[in-house]
Amino acid sequence: MGKKLWITTGIIGALAAAYTAGGFLGVPYGVNWALKKYAEPIVGRTITTQEVKFNPFTLQFSVKGLNVQKDGEPALLSVGSLQTKVLWDSLFKLSPLVQYITIDGLNSTVIRTGLDTFNFSDIIQRIQEMPTSPEEEKKDDKPLQFSIGNIKLTNSSITLDDKFRHKVDKVTDLNFALPLISNFQNDVDVPITPDLKFNFNGEPFAINAESVPFTPGKKTGVNFTVTGLNLENAASFNPIPLNVKVTKGTMDCAFNLDFEKKQGEENAYLRLKGTVKMKDVGLEDELGKAYQIIGVKEIDANLKEFAFFRQNLDIGEIQIHNPSVVVIRDKDSLNLVQLLTHIVKEQKAQAKQDAKEAKEKATLPEDEKKTPNDWTWNIDKVSVRNGMINFTDTTNNFKRPVTNVNVSLAPINGKNGTRTSIDASVGAIGGHIQANGGIVITPFSMDLNLQSSGLSIADLTPYISQYSSAHVTQGTFSNKGELKLNLAKDVSFSYSGNADVASLNVTDKQGAAAVSLKNLAVGGISVSGLSPLQISLGTIALTSPNVNVVMNKNGSINLASLGTPSNAPAPAATTDKPAASKPQSKAQASSGSSSAPAINVGKITLTDGRVRYTDNSIEPTFKLNASNLAGSLSNYSTTTKGNATVDVKGLLNGTPMNISGTINPFESKLKLAMKGEVTSLSLPAFSPFSAKFTGHPIEKGLLTYKGAFDINQDKLTSENALVINKLEFGSQVPDAKDALPVGLAVSLLQDRQGQIDLNIPVSGSLDDPEFSVGGIIVKVIVNLISKAVTAPFALIGSMFGGEDMDLNNLQFASGSARLDEKTIKALNIVAKAMQDRPGIKIQIIGMASEKEDGEGLKEQLLMRDMRYAIYRDTTSATNAKVLTAAQIDKAIKQLYSESTAPNKPKNTDIEQMKAFLMKN
Repeated sequence: MGKKLWITTGIIGALAAAYTAGGFLGVPYGVNWALKKYAEPIVGRTITTQEVKFNPFTLQFSVKGLNVQKDGEPALLSVGSLQTKVLWDSLFKLSPLVQYITIDGLNSTVIRTGLDTFNFSDIIQRIQEMPTSPEEEKKDDKPLQFSIGNIKLTNSSITLDDKFRHKVDKVTDLNFALPLISNFQNDVDVPITPDLKFNFNGEPFAINAESVPFTPGKKTGVNFTVTGLNLENAASFNPIPLNVKVTKGTMDCAFNLDFEKKQGEENAYLRLKGTVKMKDVGLEDELGKAYQIIGVKEIDANLKEFAFFRQNLDIGEIQIHNPSVVVIRDKDSLNLVQLLTHIVKEQKAQAKQDAKEAKEKATLPEDEKKTPNDWTWNIDKVSVRNGMINFTDTTNNFKRPVTNVNVSLAPINGKNGTRTSIDASVGAIGGHIQANGGIVITPFSMDLNLQSSGLSIADLTPYISQYSSAHVTQGTFSNKGELKLNLAKDVSFSYSGNADVASLNVTDKQGAAAVSLKNLAVGGISVSGLSPLQISLGTIALTSPNVNVVMNKNGSINLASLGTPSNAPAPAATTDKPAASKPQSKAQASSGSSSAPAINVGKITLTDGRVRYTDNSIEPTFKLNASNLAGSLSNYSTTTKGNATVDVKGLLNGTPMNISGTINPFESKLKLAMKGEVTSLSLPAFSPFSAKFTGHPIEKGLLTYKGAFDINQDKLTSENALVINKLEFGSQVPDAKDALPVGLAVSLLQDRQGQIDLNIPVSGSLDDPEFSVGGIIVKVIVNLISKAVTAPFALIGSMFGGEDMDLNNLQFASGSARLDEKTIKALNIVAKAMQDRPGIKIQIIGMASEKEDGEGLKEQLLMRDMRYAIYRDTTSATNAKVLTAAQIDKAIKQLYSESTAPNKPKNTDIEQMKAFLMKN
């Protein structure tokens, strides 16, 4: 018995010794051997330890100086110490029961080498390629039961070296604690409560959770809060490198993540909810010269639910306080557009990633191919308060802020037909703009009530100068209307409302006044359609418009120069006169396009208008002033064949005037029928023209004009009746050349009542660039004055019915004191002219010709003798005025026979007898 006892004791002692030796020595050696044999081929790195200990009696295990590293690279993983203790109950329950696991000084360096590659990617690939043994495939899926208590990680850190982003981030002071995790039946209802704390780039993070993962209905809840997170550091960890940089800002957030998978249900439930508050956020554009593109004082967001598996995003309200946005326009586009277009620095890498994801998605079963349309999302409300947009246009040096930006959108989602209400207001260019209404995202439609007031037109001068040299020094714009847009199958667009321009003042490039008005009100605006655009204006009312028309010394008109951009190059000088080309009327140019807007205007009214005309091309300067203009233009249309009615009245240099008629400028050919009248216009105002053309100024005179103009098929006909009263010219201008004797012209043209009555019809073609009604009238008047000087009697004849008579020379028959009928008629015309033109003074000069009158006297004496010879025995001889041919022949023969003159020929004819008698 004793021997057996010793043998048993020896065996036990040997086993104890072997167990002790194996525990204290074999386990550490085995661990190091397994790391070399099995772990190193998997990780592809050298694994070393400084010390491995195991106490076989207490089942405590510890490792110091664990290091996983590839040659030439930082350590992938290093652990200062790892300590754990396994309970003896594990042997009886055949399940691992761990009393604690403590890891201290864990440090890891993670290197990102590409968009989706890291310094441990090769390890993952080797694990995925490892074959599965038949035993593992047949292994029972029943999970191994375990219990681990008091898991702690202390004094640890992780270095994130992102070669792709060229950025290094550090997780320091990493501490983790988990009191218990167990899937034994008695423990499954006990929540696990992990607690994680760390600093990310110096900013503290704290995450705590509560989970019951081993119940039939798996449920987990994680709460994590962040206070005062530096956004500049946090944003640098963004996995995709962007061309915007967060330069400042802090964030406070509190989130709860819930996970639950109920027993018997296929789908899991994962929901994230919480709140986010960001303060003093600044984003900098890194595309070009760095500048803060967006700044926000505060952003508050309430995440109601982000359900990943149900693909639902529900946000309560997003409030953006005091945002400031910098918008810059250059010759290419807006800075925001450029930023969005090139926001990802490595576009090729992103495209590669997108292609990879598309390829992976193509291999999925049909029920797993989720598209963005499968997601449902909703934002209850987005509000912007007291925002500012600093807008700069580098193309024309325009720089203005948009202030007091307040916007409210509610709700916003992707559901078809959902209407989002809009309420927005901004302060811009000295005024205020409001918009309220709604939009539908899919299919897109919009209806907005728009209202603006006090918008400064002068502030838009940099844009106006791109098309005109006009400089708006004053003026405001206001409007109120409704805008509708629908982009469904049939695109529709409409706007209705009214607009108003007040206190407008426009100068030319030199700063001289050009156009101004007190008010321009447009009512009943209706715009619709796209091709062609339909524009209807109910009423246009102009109050106190003031237009200054100036002809410069070079003959140019100031208003014509307003149509040229202020920065347009000056036209090149040329010595050649360009060939005249046939002008095309505006109506013709516009009517050829089927897409030209269709314009209809109900009525345009004018009140208290004024037009000032100044002509600096002559000296002294000529000025004309049309004032108190009032009138209307009705039924103005580009579509109907009817004519617009024009009626304008006013004062021309204080004299009443009126214009009335019809016009249709939008037919294929301009059509117009107008009548105009001005009464008792003072003519001394036209002295500059009189001095220029006649050499004499006008001192007195009144003009009454009545005219009628008719344009049809580019042909103009007009009647111009001018009546000039009491016209008086002054003395000749000292430096006038070829001055006309206007006094004579006035005497010839002015009747007994002191009137000059002229009727000047004018006709011509508008296609002729030389044709001008005013020019023709002036030419006719100048020609009348010239004709009065050079051929006054011809002018008298044309005025009093003697166009074919020579009133300048009134002749008697040679040797006679009697006048024939033609001469008497001419004298009557001269008498009538002197009666109607009391200013005419005629000097009569008698003239005689010895040769012609001598012969005439001889013939008269011969005729007297013939009468005496024929009727010497009668008393009626003196009463006969005309002798017959037979009587004349008989008388000549008788007188010839009675003649006693010497050298009288014989046997001669009648003509020779007459010639002898005349000679002797």
